[in-house]
Amino acid sequence: MKKSLLLFFLIAAALAAKAATLKTYEMESKVLNAKRTYVVLFPSAYESDTNAFFPVLYTLHGLGDKPENWYKNIPMADIMEEMIEKGEIKPFVMVTVQAMGNDDKEGIGYFDQPGWKAQTFYFEEFIPEIEKQFRVRKDKGGRALTGISMGGGGALSYAYQHPEMFSSVYAMSPWVNSTRWYPEAPFGTPLYNLGRSVLAFDTANFIRRASEEKKEQLRTVKWFVHIGDDDFLFECASDFHTAMRDAGIKCEFRVADGNHSWWYWNKITPEMLKFTSDNFKDE
Repeated sequence: MKKSLLLFFLIAAALAAKAATLKTYEMESKVLNAKRTYVVLFPSAYESDTNAFFPVLYTLHGLGDKPENWYKNIPMADIMEEMIEKGEIKPFVMVTVQAMGNDDKEGIGYFDQPGWKAQTFYFEEFIPEIEKQFRVRKDKGGRALTGISMGGGGALSYAYQHPEMFSSVYAMSPWVNSTRWYPEAPFGTPLYNLGRSVLAFDTANFIRRASEEKKEQLRTVKWFVHIGDDDFLFECASDFHTAMRDAGIKCEFRVADGNHSWWYWNKITPEMLKFTSDNFKDE
């Protein structure tokens, strides 16, 4: 009996030692004149291999959400560590920053808007903060993007605008444009400004107008869009894929049974992690 208990505790200790770790941080943004909370998921290898610099997946959460919810509603730490143990993915770091305002005076989303330069913050302050504070890679081959809903659209736009920075982008149920859906909000409110910014940064429209030089740059990024057949954003995701196909830019497009829900995003998370890992490049 004592040997069995000892074996149990040894196994439990070994599993605990290999667990991914989620930590919360805060930074002051001069661009936004506000504090931003962000969370970082570290694979167990981050602690054990202290000389290594890890690839990093920048994750963009959805409208009305919080950074930590991505990891609470999806058992991301467990999924990631299990896939690493099986050799299905490489160890990498995941980071998510708060895109929702703390009050009704702050903005929403990932694009520059009146009084809320979210994209400027992301590229001039947030990514440099991550690369300064943690052992993560600072090259195109070591960075990737993913996002859900509003974050999915933001991820596609960021990859379009900065193809020199990211190896891949995996968009889950992305809000790309106003096809079939647009938020109703009073003029000048954060939600109104968010809707206008999504229209202004309609990535499908940008693809249609892209020069041949731009298209060549976009072909250096690996693209993936995944959406449920009952998702209310299905048409705008399909519109983006059609624009990419017509432009001759390869973009994986998957449709599965499901809607705009955590249940659906849970289901496709292993594929997202594998796609991301497969497209990181060695330094």
